[in-house]
Amino acid sequence: MTSPSALPRPGTCRMTAPARLRFALAATLALAACGGHTGPKAVLQTYLEAEQSGRFEAAHALLTPTDQQARSLDAYVAEHLSAGPIWLAVARRTQFTLGDVSTHADHVVVDVRATHEDMKAVEAGLGGVPTDRIDSSPDPAAAMYAYVQQTLEAQAFPRVTEAIPYALREEGGTWHVWLGLDRQDAAIALAREALVAMDKGQDAAAVAAWTKVLDLPPDPSGVVANVQQRARNALADLDARASEHTAPPDATTP
Repeated sequence: MTSPSALPRPGTCRMTAPARLRFALAATLALAACGGHTGPKAVLQTYLEAEQSGRFEAAHALLTPTDQQARSLDAYVAEHLSAGPIWLAVARRTQFTLGDVSTHADHVVVDVRATHEDMKAVEAGLGGVPTDRIDSSPDPAAAMYAYVQQTLEAQAFPRVTEAIPYALREEGGTWHVWLGLDRQDAAIALAREALVAMDKGQDAAAVAAWTKVLDLPPDPSGVVANVQQRARNALADLDARASEHTAPPDATTP
């Protein structure tokens, strides 16, 4: 059974490498020349450049109003920094390319491609970490980040390219980056509620919470869809368990 702590954090979309890279502190952007960006592409480029330079207040201001309400600036910054030194070092060397824009009912999606070192290869290649020197430094996180950077520069790790779709909405004549944080928060809160109920053997309460998850609208990053799949699996398990408890006794049993 999945524990509540294993659930994704809202806003980090964060079970996948693209999601981590999206929120990385020091991402280096290599934006493709598109003959002059306009509209949502221009806003997305500004958003990414603000994150690149650590101007999180400016990046936060480019989110939709509902996203800003769902995540305070302090919490938004904390989620960026929580990526950790390995992810931040990899993200600093990531190349982002803005692609096509597709139009949907209430938003547009900009296709972005991110090319970066393969995380599994990097983690495997970080042998011999000087833990004593890092732990004794004034800033262990910064020391670890510097060590990972040096390793990435010294070794040729394989690189992978992944697609990261960014959604934007136009509100009041202005385009905003849309993460769907309120929807992610709702899905994860209900999932935690359901898992706690299952741990306590409160199956009816768990079924009610999982069912509410299935009624939620999707978010652009797929976090809600991920949790909804967990809900379907959990409901199937709960249904099977209920059937076992209500099955009639075997007529051949004396």
